[in-house]
Amino acid sequence: MLKIEEMNPWHFLWIGIIFSELFTFVLTSILSYLWWGYISPDVLLIGSIDAFIVALLVIIIVIYFVNMIKEKSIANRLLNQEVKNLRGIIPICMHCKGIRDDKGYWNRVERYIGKHANVSFSHGICPSCFKEHHPEFAE
Repeated sequence: MLKIEEMNPWHFLWIGIIFSELFTFVLTSILSYLWWGYISPDVLLIGSIDAFIVALLVIIIVIYFVNMIKEKSIANRLLNQEVKNLRGIIPICMHCKGIRDDKGYWNRVERYIGKHANVSFSHGICPSCFKEHHPEFAE
């Protein structure tokens, strides 16, 4: 099955214009014959010009949206790759909260997540830990 990432948006333009011109030619011929009893070349010319302009505008809009879908698809694929970096089971020490990497080395949580999630940490202290570890300054 043809995926939208593999499609060339300019093919839409040519297919749309050709389809629009053929459709307009057939429809204008039928209506001209029914209205006047003959096929009017003037009406065919005006119809063809109108069809070309409308097809051009519609296909340009389609190309714009196809390109947007391609960009969103690529961005979504990149985001999914980043999310995969932190999926699965992470072995963590129940005492020091160190994390074991694929090579068997134990790392600090900040280092492991910083390496695998492309983030950095800033350290602080929460109020309850501040009271517990620094009671002399808690008051």
